[in-house]
Amino acid sequence: MNLKTLADEFPHISDIVNEAMRKQDDLLRETITRQYHEYLERFASRQTPSGSEFSRVLFQIEGMAGTIREIRKSARLL
Repeated sequence: MNLKTLADEFPHISDIVNEAMRKQDDLLRETITRQYHEYLERFASRQTPSGSEFSRVLFQIEGMAGTIREIRKSARLL
């Protein structure tokens, strides 16, 4: 959602859009944290192998979200 918003609003990100993107960041962070927790539970019960593709995907999503967040912050400084 934030990637689409950034593409639509760049380079002029209003206060309203900025706040909406921050809220979406929070929701994504909560979802990722929950998914990591569930992954670790499966791993601890030996229901999934270590280093699974799922954990790599979560890591990539975290990275993309961080990049989008940094672009948003930089655009606000323009």
